[in-house]
Amino acid sequence: MKHLKLIFFVLLTFTVNAQQLYFPGQDWEEREPQSLGFSNEKIKEAILFAIDNENSVNRNLRDAIVSVFG
Repeated sequence: MKHLKLIFFVLLTFTVNAQQLYFPGQDWEEREPQSLGFSNEKIKEAILFAIDNENSVNRNLRDAIVSVFG
């Protein structure tokens, strides 16, 4: 069992080291939604849908649990 843990740890270390950090540059590319084939109306509808269907539970987990279970 110890050998299995050691092998797992070594493989995990290699996968973590294989990841390369990426930071975007200072100048972000900006495009209009229409140039990418998106409709402004559909985007507005999606935003309104997200706002209307937003979760009403308190974002503070402790407060949410207290409000539900007392």
